Amino acid sequence: MFYIDDLLAEIGIPLDGEDPCPDLLLAETIVSHLGGTLHENPNSSAPKPTQWKDQKNDDIFVSTDKGRRIALEQAKREINHVKKKLVDLGIYSAPDEPVDPDSIVDGLFKEFLGETSKIYCTFLANRDISFANDHVTFSRFLLTFLSTTTFGLSREQIAEDSQLNDDGLMSVEIYKRCWKSIGDANMPEDLENDSGITPFWYEVEVAINHTLKYILIVDMNGRIVAVIDDDKMHYQL
Repeated sequence: MFYIDDLLAEIGIPLDGEDPCPDLLLAETIVSHLGGTLHENPNSSAPKPTQWKDQKNDDIFVSTDKGRRIALEQAKREINHVKKKLVDLGIYSAPDEPVDPDSIVDGLFKEFLGETSKIYCTFLANRDISFANDHVTFSRFLLTFLSTTTFGLSREQIAEDSQLNDDGLMSVEIYKRCWKSIGDANMPEDLENDSGITPFWYEVEVAINHTLKYILIVDMNGRIVAVIDDDKMHYQL
């Protein structure tokens, strides 16, 4: 490593035994060697390097890795909370019993999207969403939707990809019609004069939030720390 005092000694500028400083000391030394004086800004509040010193101050502290520790502890509480909720719903067995993943997934589907779920009943209550009159057809729509999001492909792209098996999915035409009916449901003809009409997509959003809120938040002990990101979803806490 090459220090500034070595550099200055090489060009014949003595340091008079002072500690080297990468910026101010170099400037002062060179200006003095050239016969001038370094004028400092009187309005500057920054101390010289030689004025820095350790000072006890209880108001100043450093917290290392606190965010990750808080997130970890909250994650533990959230997991235990969800386990308890699933036990209450009869989806998850007691912690000391063997876990059956298939049974848990089946129970979650029934709770979130089953024939008595709030989300499905929201679809069923809207007469414009005819495909939801049959829960099997509704489930095929969900399967198609989740397939497109999982692969990051449109329904057309899945149909054209020879490596993907689209058995059981809705056809491209029927899938498009389903989304068209969802997009048009409860939408006013004049968006500037909606007459207080609530769009169907908003009703679905409320139903999803209601279900997630009950399982993830209601009756949870302790403080919940949330990070607000630029997310377009509307969560009702």
